[in-house]
Amino acid sequence: MRRVTADIERGENLSNARITLELLRRAAPSDPAVLVQLARVVLEQGPNLTVYDGAPSIPRIDSHVLDSAQSLLDQALVLDPRRAETLMLMGHVAYLKLQFERSVEVLQQAKAIGIDSPWLAINTGDALWAMALRPPTPDHTLARQAADEFEAALSTNLSTGAEWRAVHQLGDIYAELGEIQKADSFHRRYVSMVEGPDKAFALQRYALFLLVDANDIDASIVAARQAVQIEDFPLGRSFLVDVLAMKGGKLIAAGRAHDAAPFFAEAQQLQPDLESICPDLARFQAMLPGVFGLHAEGLIKDFSGSIGGQTLVYASRYATADEIKQLLAWGANPNYFDSEEGAPLHQAILFTNVAAVKVLLDHGANPLTPYVNGSPPSQLADDAPDVIRQQMQALVAKAAAGRTSVSGPVGTPLRVGYRYRLKKPISGNRFGYEFAAGEQITYVSECQYSDSAMACFIVNSMRYQNQNRDIAIAKDQLSSWTNWFEELGPAEDDGKVH
Repeated sequence: MRRVTADIERGENLSNARITLELLRRAAPSDPAVLVQLARVVLEQGPNLTVYDGAPSIPRIDSHVLDSAQSLLDQALVLDPRRAETLMLMGHVAYLKLQFERSVEVLQQAKAIGIDSPWLAINTGDALWAMALRPPTPDHTLARQAADEFEAALSTNLSTGAEWRAVHQLGDIYAELGEIQKADSFHRRYVSMVEGPDKAFALQRYALFLLVDANDIDASIVAARQAVQIEDFPLGRSFLVDVLAMKGGKLIAAGRAHDAAPFFAEAQQLQPDLESICPDLARFQAMLPGVFGLHAEGLIKDFSGSIGGQTLVYASRYATADEIKQLLAWGANPNYFDSEEGAPLHQAILFTNVAAVKVLLDHGANPLTPYVNGSPPSQLADDAPDVIRQQMQALVAKAAAGRTSVSGPVGTPLRVGYRYRLKKPISGNRFGYEFAAGEQITYVSECQYSDSAMACFIVNSMRYQNQNRDIAIAKDQLSSWTNWFEELGPAEDDGKVH
């Protein structure tokens, strides 16, 4: 049993350990230690479905694996309800199931009974840290308690795996607590502990810390480059492209366009279509200069489609009035609708960006378009401070005066059986299919989604093997339909439409 336990601690020979434990289980059915170790093997052998290593870094384990481990632990608990090792692992399983309060409760029971294992402190720290990061705002008291648990574990003689876990978590916790030097030290320590792809992922995580928490874009670029050099993984590459564009944008804003050029060139070598990264850049206020830098470099060509729309949606959370006006001037649609985030106006209201609310309404944003949950814009400000809420509601009410509905017949001057050339790309992001600028279609009929902001047209396109396809455009833009379609004449009468 000691040899099997040692193998499990090291993560070695797990298949043999499982066979041995199953045999021991038959030979000693009343021994809870066998069931606990078997549960550990089940967890170790289960597939880790984690996609991204971010705070609070909770491994995503298949639910069937968790249920199997839980069943073994329940059996062990029946045999001995006060066995601390059983309770400690039960607390960890509860954490993996995202039952954080339950996890802390069970782990405290194990602590009260007494157990000589640093994993008790690490598991407790994990659960406390996860609780600390729950919305709406981080709880620094819980974060400090989590840090104390991990520091206590590090003061003991740890296995390699336990040390990795404690060091990994402390990098993020101290960053959240604003203790940047401590956080930097633990991030560096973790990078030095891992190898291969794990080192690449750790460097990318460190690069993100340097950018967001340490406010050191140059060091962030260095770490991001190192990550991609070790392992060219999609997340690492996309982050490096974003931070290079951001650096270039900042240099252009500072009047150093010549110095910015190499950063944009490096980014374009990694990602030829830099226009497509604009929505990602707009998600974070610190990265928005990258969008304006790309435009200054002539790398943004058309913001009337989904790229510009998504960029405006995210930027409306925090951008200044002048920045919003600039995005609109490039063609970003003030009524673009994202299936998850809604329209730019929705995001501006939700994030209490009064300046963006005013600019968007002044430039034609529809004050009646429902949010993704069906709520009208006037109700999205309910959680804002009183003065700000009243200010935004007044702006929306003034813009909505005279409007009774955003729904109703679409209406179109397009003629059935006539061919048209698209002057702008049409996004398939929310509804319908993707069509490129310059593509020819034949108008078939009008349709209408059960949606108050979008209009649907049925067209026929050679690109889709002469099959009917639907396209969607914001209703508010239909009055200027000639900006979208150029009439070419009747479709050829050859039994097909083109």
